[in-house]
Amino acid sequence: MMNVLRTVRNDSKGGERLKNNSILIVLILFIAVMQILQPKFLTPANICSVLFSTSSAGIVAVGAMFVLISGGLDFTSGYGTALCGVVGGVLYQATGNASLLLAGCVLCGILIGIVNGLIITKMKIQPFIATLAMMLAIQGFIYLVCEGQIIFLDDPVTEFIGKATVFGIIPVQAVFFIAVVLLGHFILNCTKLGTYTYAIGGNEEAARCAGIPIDRYKVYIFVFAGLCTGIASVMMVTQLSLVTPSIGTTTLMDAISAAVIGGTSTAGGKGTAFGTFIGALIIGMISNALVLLLVPTNAQYLVKGLIIIFALYFNRLVGARE
Repeated sequence: MMNVLRTVRNDSKGGERLKNNSILIVLILFIAVMQILQPKFLTPANICSVLFSTSSAGIVAVGAMFVLISGGLDFTSGYGTALCGVVGGVLYQATGNASLLLAGCVLCGILIGIVNGLIITKMKIQPFIATLAMMLAIQGFIYLVCEGQIIFLDDPVTEFIGKATVFGIIPVQAVFFIAVVLLGHFILNCTKLGTYTYAIGGNEEAARCAGIPIDRYKVYIFVFAGLCTGIASVMMVTQLSLVTPSIGTTTLMDAISAAVIGGTSTAGGKGTAFGTFIGALIIGMISNALVLLLVPTNAQYLVKGLIIIFALYFNRLVGARE
């Protein structure tokens, strides 16, 4: 059975490579245009700045990619990162222990994933509705518990994760981001979870007939997405050196956009970690470019949205030729 499923997955690789190549072309063209408009764009310092600012949304995008490949959708990532940060921050405030802050963020993310997975599989509620309701519940819980309180972080561990660099230029946060991308790639291509994720998203009924325990692996998929949410929360709170109820609430759309721009199909069954990485870079570079070009803040969302629409449309045209 595993050999058959791997064959089905490998049959889609040609189209995925085509999409990856197309989005790589978009990235190269964007960089070329920006280098002409702003010579500072391609400097090592600015590229590292893009990686630094993209790391948290990129990590969430890897988790979102898994859910999308399986044919689902997860709306909890944005407010989930905020909740993870609040839980970790409360533990840190009570104990002064940075390790509990990190563990609290990650474990809270995993718990969110478990709850999402169980609601979807045991209550038989569509992921779109289930995670949308969870998002609202998390949002209300955050403000009920935290009441707008800000917790400041002052610890060598959080300072290292949030501000330190490797070789004096590469942000530690970028290293975490790349590590999560590599982990996602490994799981998708070298494990049963990856094979089953593609199978469930490609044809859930056929996967069920093939003997795959659908419900169990759907929970695993959402747990991985929750893990990514927890790790992203660590990146955010250490980057800002504070915990606030509003942290990360705008991350969701950037993460989903990064995954979809990177070639992940919203219909399920297709997607790669490499493509998601490129998609996250494009999202980060768009934001960085708008700042370098001195585009007014109020106009940045409009311009960014139009660029994302163009990138998605370009990807759709390429997909139509498969």
